[in-house]
Amino acid sequence: MLRVAIAIMALGFGCASAAPKIAGVRISDIYQKLQVSHEIEDRATEARRAIGKDPRFAALAEAVKKLEELEGQLAKSQDLDRLSRERLQQQYLVKRDEEASLRREVQLYQAEQLKTVNERMVSEMTDQLGKIQEAAAGLAREKGFDLLLDLSGKTNTSLPFVVYAKDPVDLTDEVVSQFTIVDAAQASPSEP
Repeated sequence: MLRVAIAIMALGFGCASAAPKIAGVRISDIYQKLQVSHEIEDRATEARRAIGKDPRFAALAEAVKKLEELEGQLAKSQDLDRLSRERLQQQYLVKRDEEASLRREVQLYQAEQLKTVNERMVSEMTDQLGKIQEAAAGLAREKGFDLLLDLSGKTNTSLPFVVYAKDPVDLTDEVVSQFTIVDAAQASPSEP
């Protein structure tokens, strides 16, 4: 499919009298340089950290601690009478079931919360990457380029999409500066 598209573009450009103007941009570099990208990652990190502060984790830790105490008591239960030992074994079984139930609840809660955090992060990243792509395409159109390639792009086999480019026109820094100017304008207070 990609080869067909490139062949069609080559034929289209071959019919034109001038060689196509091609530029490149490194989308992944732009994403990493922008403050908003770091804010997205920081929000996701903080949300993941907050999940671990849920009271269910403390309840599970307490149940594990109590279970370990009961195991220790059972190991020393040879000195107890039969009735006391049976009560202790019963307490252990109840606590073991409680701990297993809490563990399943915590794992389910954690999985659901992490899924939500990750979906939100992916959505925000996708939005940001869309804005980067729009800005890069707009700059390429403004500068009169016919084709803009992502120089950092990879194929589905993790090989570079652009294998070779002799002295490519790289618009990466110009796109980053567009976002930096917008961020600075948004951060400055508006005049009365």
